[in-house]
Amino acid sequence: MLHHLPIEESQVPTMCLDLYKEHGTTMARLKALGFEFDDNAFHAYFHGRLPYETLKPDPFLRNMLLTIPHRKIVFTNADKAPAAKVLKRLGLEDCFEGLDAFQAEKVMETLRQLAEDAHTIYYLLNTPTEKLSIHPI
Repeated sequence: MLHHLPIEESQVPTMCLDLYKEHGTTMARLKALGFEFDDNAFHAYFHGRLPYETLKPDPFLRNMLLTIPHRKIVFTNADKAPAAKVLKRLGLEDCFEGLDAFQAEKVMETLRQLAEDAHTIYYLLNTPTEKLSIHPI
């Protein structure tokens, strides 16, 4: 964040934690605040630096998961590549039916739609009703 966004170095640790706690992902909130950057580069930088090598296969967890007769899906706020990497390092990649990962495109589309909706609501609230062209359905 420090090298790519105009944010003071002293603010970065607290800001990251606060944004993550309040909004689920730091990236989504930075985008909502108006910061512009490449989503994939952001993920590659932050997730690429994680110490994946410290993760070891967990046979106990694997066996426990395999005994559960119900459908199992991983939901993560990370993007797909690091989530799949973690599952592989833990030896759990075939224990789940699916992986529902964070997709920046989905978030950005939602934010765009919210902005459009907010603009429409603002327009409707601030336009005299006689100037509105409302047609019955």
